[in-house]
Amino acid sequence: KTAVAVHALSYLKWKATCTVPMLINAASFAAFRGALDTRTPMKVTLASGVVKLALDPLLIVACNMGMVGAPIASLVSETLAAIVNVALLVRRGLLPVKLRIRTLLPTWNMTIKPLLTGGTAMILRQLAINVCTLAMSRKAQAIGTGVEAAAYGIAMNIYTIGFSVKVAMQGAAAAL
Repeated sequence: KTAVAVHALSYLKWKATCTVPMLINAASFAAFRGALDTRTPMKVTLASGVVKLALDPLLIVACNMGMVGAPIASLVSETLAAIVNVALLVRRGLLPVKLRIRTLLPTWNMTIKPLLTGGTAMILRQLAINVCTLAMSRKAQAIGTGVEAAAYGIAMNIYTIGFSVKVAMQGAAAAL
């Protein structure tokens, strides 16, 4: 294994732990949007971003964790956001406190079939985006280091900002 592969593997292992809090946050945002509340998810996301912004340099540099500090900062910020979101949903009566396991299990007619029939276009769109992103990442790995790699990094940051704005506008439009 190369040094890059070792670092990438440790980064991805930690980043994978963010999956559950991220899914909770996404579901929470959808619940708030469904209740025509777009401000609460924005405030929680902003607070989560501030926590991550503070923790990144602290964990990466000050605690000498290196690259692994970044996904740990993400995990902490996403988990805190998930806890706040769930607490707010419970307080507003949008999430029942007494959850039963059988009510959480998906059923074909009530959840899976409508998602597949109504969301096929979105699934195909997301699949195309993922394939293109993967192709771009593979191409970027072949670039190596230097100006080309820096340009790719800048372009990806600009793309991320644009994507964030698009998602925010999409969420606001969905609430209207």
